[in-house]
Parts: sequence; C-alpha cells; structure tokens
Amino acid sequence: MTYGPWGLGIYSLVGLLIYMPVGPDVFLMALARTSRRFPWTAVASVVLAYLVALALVYSLSQTVRRWLPKSFPKAEQWLQKYGFWATLTAALTPIPLREFIAVAGYLRISWGRTFLALFLGLTFRFTVECLLALLW
Repeated sequence: MTYGPWGLGIYSLVGLLIYMPVGPDVFLMALARTSRRFPWTAVASVVLAYLVALALVYSLSQTVRRWLPKSFPKAEQWLQKYGFWATLTAALTPIPLREFIAVAGYLRISWGRTFLALFLGLTFRFTVECLLALLW
C-alpha cells in the first residue's frame, strides 16, 4: 500500500506536532531508491509540512510567553546574534528542531530569518539525502 508523496507530507506534519517515531528522511531516501528518480513532490511536501508545523510551534511558544514572562537575556542575545546560522545548523542536523524553534519563538527571534534558514536548511538536507540514495 502506498500513500503517495503528499501522504509523507501529512505524516511529517502530524509527526512534528505530536511524535515522529521515524523521520521522513528514511522514507524519502527509500522512495528515491525504489523509484530510481528524484522525488520532487515528496521533498516539496515534506519541506512544506515542516514549515507549517514549525510555524505553529513558533506561534504557540510566543503565546506561552504571555503566561511565563521569564526572560533569558543571554540566550536571547546569543540567538539574536547567531540565530540564522544556528537555525540553519539545526535544520541540517538531527538536532530536535521542534524544540529549537519553540525556544526561538519563546525568545521572539525574527520569524523571517528563522523561516528562511529553515527553508534553506531543510531543502538542502532532504535534497542531498535523496541524491545520496540515488547514487548509492
């Protein structure tokens, strides 16, 4: 039974919001390997699902700040200075991205820079993984 590329996107969206036992990386690589072609729509749906889910996490964490007004000036200063590169690194590696974005939202880091870093990092990560699966 197959769910198609958009099913993988829905799996990623729900998995990021609740719990994801197996990341979409494995499924994307398997799809690329078995179909012997680059899964453009699957990569696009997974990146889109990640961005939607992480935007929800970001906005929810900003809402939580209203109830927990504690401030972390050192962390906020560090993320303001290195936020783009830290987010890009988190998107490229297996760092728990949902938790990282929750902290960025709580500390009110710029969503535009965060979104751009997420988009570039996730697109690069999934593209390279699928290309490696095709070459393997």
